[in-house]
Amino acid sequence: MEPNTSRSIIELNPVTNEVEMIRWNTSDRSSFMNFSNLSTNDDNGDGGEVLPLFYKAMFKFHEILEFPKYEFWYKLKPGQCLIFDNWRLLHSRKTSFTGERRMCGAYINRDDFISRLKTLNIKRDDLLNSL
Repeated sequence: MEPNTSRSIIELNPVTNEVEMIRWNTSDRSSFMNFSNLSTNDDNGDGGEVLPLFYKAMFKFHEILEFPKYEFWYKLKPGQCLIFDNWRLLHSRKTSFTGERRMCGAYINRDDFISRLKTLNIKRDDLLNSL
């Protein structure tokens, strides 16, 4: 499967310039990356000079992500639920897991979630006045 559009691995908020989302999965890195929009001295404009730098940065980023001081491991017990913001938390599962496991996953559209959060935590009149 390939995404219908090219997206950055690290996406910044256009207003605050803070990291808003990280798309990182070394198991399904596809060939959709487009380097042709980058400025290079390469005559054919295919990003040939940038590609080696990208891969070097990619491997370094992956190395940093695996530093133990940045990891938190928690073994869920039967019946426990884990909810997290998929845009703000990198997550994975151990491949060395033994035993039985049944996981059910679900995604909630971010806009729907934020909208509901606002309506639950803000008085209706205040919400309407903020629009």
